[in-house]
Amino acid sequence: MYVAWVVSELAKELRQLLMKSELDAFSEKLHLRRQKRQSTKTYALEILVGADPSVWKKYYAKAVETATLTKDQATELFIRKRFSHIINGVSLRYESIEDPELNIYVTMTGIIIYKTIAANNPLPNAQTVETVEGREVADGAFYIEQLAGWLAGLSGTPDNDHAMVFTEYDIYSTDKDSGERSYGLVGMAWLNGVCNRDRVSIQEDDDYYTTTSVAAHELGHNLGSDHDGERSVSVASACSADSKFIMAPFVSSFNSSDEYTVNPWRFSTCSVKQFKNYIKSLGTNNCLLDSGDATNEYKIHSTKQPGELHSPTEQCQLEYGINSKLGCDQRGYLFQIIL
Repeated sequence: MYVAWVVSELAKELRQLLMKSELDAFSEKLHLRRQKRQSTKTYALEILVGADPSVWKKYYAKAVETATLTKDQATELFIRKRFSHIINGVSLRYESIEDPELNIYVTMTGIIIYKTIAANNPLPNAQTVETVEGREVADGAFYIEQLAGWLAGLSGTPDNDHAMVFTEYDIYSTDKDSGERSYGLVGMAWLNGVCNRDRVSIQEDDDYYTTTSVAAHELGHNLGSDHDGERSVSVASACSADSKFIMAPFVSSFNSSDEYTVNPWRFSTCSVKQFKNYIKSLGTNNCLLDSGDATNEYKIHSTKQPGELHSPTEQCQLEYGINSKLGCDQRGYLFQIIL
């Protein structure tokens, strides 16, 4: 069973940044947790990242050749930096779990960048990518069904507990009865797949906040969590989707009238309980017990944080085009911010 995450509306995220005091408190907690790991069991979730040709095409078009880098090299460096920061953002969300029985972090052990469409792609060339109203689209169900086979066919890859594939294609779902397509998907993952053959997910490459949130969400499904508020699951049904935790079925959006909450960066107690149940069920097949630090690309690219690499306006332009900029509409929505 795979789980898809649907966007409620374009994420017009973040009416305000976290106050400095909140950031300091969070950093202190994070520091204490990392210290605590020295004496308690730690789970390391090793991620292999795959960037399909649509991602390469997107960033190659924006890359600039320099005196020291060809356009190809500049594109590859940008992609490596970008997804290193995204996986680090995913890790911060998992590290924020405040449960003495669940110390977990996420690390990127490798990245595979596909430049051209070919049979060895995560989405093989047997699948026709269509163009609809000027955008390239792909069948999400077909895509995710290819990923376990793609991963199994790789050789020489670093250790991985989960493979995240990122795409610029607009992935869609199809209603089984009507055949009607829905283009609201932003990610898909198999439920209960970490450490097993189905340890894969697909997510659209969007702005930093949305992409990181989707990646954390889809990884959460693969680690055993259903959507918050899922009525058919007794554990998940105890937590409301309206609380806007990471495993809510929609990407959280904000406006100036909302009461501020850190929930979109945190997991509900229901999700944490399901994570613990799934990890326990792995038994001797638990792949999360090794260090996960043999290779960590984030360390190579982490001299600056994402918000230090580009100004807010530059971040908008990277995602939405040269004419984009940071701004607010008349209703007080803060939009096109990338964290």
